[in-house]
Amino acid sequence: MGAYVALVAAAQRPVAGLFLMAPAVYLDGWAVQQFAATCDVSTVVHGWNDELIGWENALQLAQAIGAELHLLHADHRLSGTHARLATLFEDTLARC
Repeated sequence: MGAYVALVAAAQRPVAGLFLMAPAVYLDGWAVQQFAATCDVSTVVHGWNDELIGWENALQLAQAIGAELHLLHADHRLSGTHARLATLFEDTLARC
C-alpha cells in the first residue's frame, strides 16, 4: 500500500519525484481511484508476475500520471530485482 499512500499524499503536498514499486492502485473499495500528475519525475516499477495486482494497473497509473514504467520479470515483492531497482531508484533521484 506504500505507493498508494505516496500518491494520495503527493496530491496534497508538492513532491520532487515519485518512485512507486508494485503500486496497489485501482482496487475495489479504495477511496481514491483517480490519480493525476503530481510532479515532473515519476517512475513506476511492477512485476509481470505480480500475484496481487495486475501489471495492467501499473500501466494505467503510468499513463495517468505521465510516469516512466518498468515491467520486470518478478512477483509482487519484486524478488530477485534488487540491483535493477537500485539503478532505477538512483536514476529517478538524479532526475529530481
